[in-house]
Amino acid sequence: MSDTVVTFDIWDTCLVRATGTPHTIFKAVARDALPAGSDEKVAVLAKQRVEAEAEARKTAERGECTLAEIETALARTVGAKAAANFIASELRVERASVRPVAAMLAEVKKARTSGATIAFVSDMYLPESFLRELLEIHGFAEPGDAVFVSGDRRANKHSGVLFEFIRKELRARGKQWIHHGDNPRADIVAARKKGITAVEFRSADWSSAETRVLDSGSGHAERIAAAMRVVRLGSDTSIPQERASFLAGVAAPWLFALTTRLLSMARNVGVRRLYFVARDGDIPLRLSRILAPQEIDCRYLFGSRKAWCFPAMFDLSDKCTSWLRLAPMRPDGLLESLGFPQTERDSIIKRCGMDGPDRSRRRSQEELAPIWSDIHANGLEESITRRAATARDSCVAYLKSQKLFEEVPWAIADVGWSLHGQAALKRMLDQAESVHQPKGFYFMTRRDCRPPSETGPAQAWIKEETDPDGELFSWMSPVIEECFLTSADPGVVGYRMTGGISTPVHGQAANNPAANRHAAELRQFAEAFAREVRHDISDPKFQAEFESCALNNLKTFLREPEESEVTAIRGLRQATAPG
Repeated sequence: MSDTVVTFDIWDTCLVRATGTPHTIFKAVARDALPAGSDEKVAVLAKQRVEAEAEARKTAERGECTLAEIETALARTVGAKAAANFIASELRVERASVRPVAAMLAEVKKARTSGATIAFVSDMYLPESFLRELLEIHGFAEPGDAVFVSGDRRANKHSGVLFEFIRKELRARGKQWIHHGDNPRADIVAARKKGITAVEFRSADWSSAETRVLDSGSGHAERIAAAMRVVRLGSDTSIPQERASFLAGVAAPWLFALTTRLLSMARNVGVRRLYFVARDGDIPLRLSRILAPQEIDCRYLFGSRKAWCFPAMFDLSDKCTSWLRLAPMRPDGLLESLGFPQTERDSIIKRCGMDGPDRSRRRSQEELAPIWSDIHANGLEESITRRAATARDSCVAYLKSQKLFEEVPWAIADVGWSLHGQAALKRMLDQAESVHQPKGFYFMTRRDCRPPSETGPAQAWIKEETDPDGELFSWMSPVIEECFLTSADPGVVGYRMTGGISTPVHGQAANNPAANRHAAELRQFAEAFAREVRHDISDPKFQAEFESCALNNLKTFLREPEESEVTAIRGLRQATAPG
């Protein structure tokens, strides 16, 4: 047995509430007690619970009251039966709202391995037996551990009296004593005055992203911020806190908000099957399955702009080639996208005077004009459309295998931007005489996106031409895709027919350990967040406030990221790009 005593504060050190502060518990209990009551009546009952505690403290020894004494005081206001029901419900809500702090659980296990005497302490009105139950449920306490609570002991940490009580009961005099806690006065200053080595733990303090939500003033702000916090504090301890803060406070909430918005758009127009397009659709699909709306069949569709736009090149008109004119490209990349083999690419590039050291340099559309001129001058259009037709056969066969030609109302879900993919999909479906034209649901569409006449119906959460932040999202689209939608899945570059069956052809996956780690952790945090708030989202008001808070945190990150957030995504290509 070690000659060391290690004590742990309970609230915001070992355990946190998924609802935020105790006052949110009172409001939740009041709402359950008055299901048909107005917000005003609910607020009155919650206030009566607060006042009952204040009254009980006035007559309690050293001001430390018990829950039973609070119930007695509450009964004088609302009656004995109502008070008993309120307190019983309060314990149920407390039990359901508690979440463990992973870093402190690791400290408890470390102390236990060393053979130290372990105890838990709290300035609190809840019974020791109840807190012991919570600590045991979440893996902190074992049968031999002591639990000291100010209400039951009539002494608190703040005054130092409870520490003296613990010293005597644990026979800690002369032993090394280490105390972990979050309260600067009660856990640190008071403990050190008693000769205890105090270790301050402040990870449960609200992060910047969580504080922004709290400051939003929305009715559900504390629950939303608390959900971010419990996911952050419950994460793998090997993940640095600044990274956990970014993933739990910015990335995961936005991904979940994107998913809820996509599902809402689909539900509102009667879509019964929703295809999440690879690779950006990987995490939203996983989240949609956690939400599990029974009326929508959510599936993964292997596709990409390249996999659909090249097969949809019926000619070299602007409609069919616009996907290649979005941004600067490498000459070799342009020709590869048009299906030219390497030998032909070499010849065209040489004829255009683009060979040599600068061959791999990205060039503007004006600089690439000689390549298009060479294609027209040498009659190469037919070879392009012939290869596209062959690719189209494989693409349409894959789409048929995924049931896009069935009569079930379906749509695709993706991040969006210019909608060249949906336009290409529509051209192929029209040519194949499908009973459907594609519908699409997106995060954002750009001002220059393809028109509805080319794409079919499309809805977006954000539209660049009408949203004041549209240009921000458009400009930062590469960062959004890499930092928020990275998937470990390889990209899809086309389809291949084998034995009458069409299967996706994947591009070569980049060997980037930082990106692979980011994708795995992004998925982990997003799924944890979805499990935490999946029941809350059924409330339309909660969903609207949540989506607003998540979008606001995304905007703040894109405009002016904190140094800790930049550190959190270091190693990703777009995160370290100039500007």
